Amino acid sequence: MRSYEISVRGVLDAGIVEELGVRSIQERPASTVLRADVSDDSGLDDVLQQLSALGIELLEARQVGGVDDPSAR
Repeated sequence: MRSYEISVRGVLDAGIVEELGVRSIQERPASTVLRADVSDDSGLDDVLQQLSALGIELLEARQVGGVDDPSAR
């Protein structure tokens, strides 16, 4: 399992966050950081495509922790 932090422009509605199935969120003044656990690259692509389909602007996606890193669990 890999963990990613995904930054998007704006604040997301709670329903959208629930639909995405992300582990946690952190709201900032003009953006939201989502934390998502995915099993592979296609899982990350699925989350990014859902955001795009909802018209949400992606600012950054970065892996945090590795597959063997306990903080990624």
